[in-house]
Amino acid sequence: MTPEAVLNAGAARLVRDPARAASLVRDVLTKAQRHRQVLREVSGDLSGLAALVRAWASGEYRHVPWRTVVMAAGALLYFANPLDLIPDVVLVAGYLDDVTVIGLVAAALRRDLDRFRTWQGQGRTPEGAGVSTQPTDH
Repeated sequence: MTPEAVLNAGAARLVRDPARAASLVRDVLTKAQRHRQVLREVSGDLSGLAALVRAWASGEYRHVPWRTVVMAAGALLYFANPLDLIPDVVLVAGYLDDVTVIGLVAAALRRDLDRFRTWQGQGRTPEGAGVSTQPTDH
C-alpha cells in the first residue's frame, strides 16, 4: 500500500468519527498557533481545512464531495504528524513540506473551501472552527 493510500484510509476513518475529528482539529490549531510565523502563508487555508473537517464530521455541513473531506483530513493528518517527509524538529525547514501540502490541498479544494466559507459567513460557524492561527495583539 502506498503512503498516499494509507493516509487516505486514515483520513476516511477519521472523518467518520466526530470525536477523533474534533481532537485532530484541536491538535492542528494548537500546533499552528505555536508555529504561526512559519505558517503565516497558509494559516487561512489551514484553519479553513480544519473548520471544514470539523463541520463535516459533526454533520453540520455536508455540501462537499467525499473526496474533498478526505483530502482536507489527509492534509491535517500530514500536518499533525511530526515525522513526515521533513521532520518538524528541523527548524523552519521541517514545516516547508507542511506548508506545501496545505497549500496544494487548499488550492485543489478552493471552490469547495470558498463555498464552505460562504456558508460560515452566513452565521453557521461550527463550534471552535473560528479559532484563528493569526497572531494576536495580546
